[in-house]
Amino acid sequence: MFILSEMQMKRFHSKYKEKSLDECWEWIGSNPNQDGYGIFYYENTQDMAHRMSWMVTHNRILEAGEVVCHHCDNPICVNPKHLFVGTQTDNIKDMVQKGRQRSHKGELNNKSILNEKKVKEIKSRRRDGVTYKSLAKEFSVSEGCINHIINGRHWGWVK
Repeated sequence: MFILSEMQMKRFHSKYKEKSLDECWEWIGSNPNQDGYGIFYYENTQDMAHRMSWMVTHNRILEAGEVVCHHCDNPICVNPKHLFVGTQTDNIKDMVQKGRQRSHKGELNNKSILNEKKVKEIKSRRRDGVTYKSLAKEFSVSEGCINHIINGRHWGWVK
């Protein structure tokens, strides 16, 4: 069972503007976290506002492995009718079905050392006979990475 004091409940409900059940109730409380989710502080702790909304509405604490997902895909929405409980796997499947997954391909991967211009250069220089070892050293990547680029397993769309 999940219980907030009457004062905490009043404070929670003051942090969003309730609209119709079809509309998002957007969190106007504390600044959203880095992923855009509202945060609610209570009893020397904090939780994401949409999770709190679900727990308050359903009067229970989430079990291990449960996450609160959005039908509306709006991270600051706390409308309980827009929320559902599932696993992280369910959440990822929902994201993929809706076409919302981020691409981590090429330069969009924040760990990428290379860009399309460098990959084109690698491919061109390899055609000119430069060794994997030399290319790897010059571009600060592994020989395996060069192999994957040349064989199209990485950066395959770059000609």
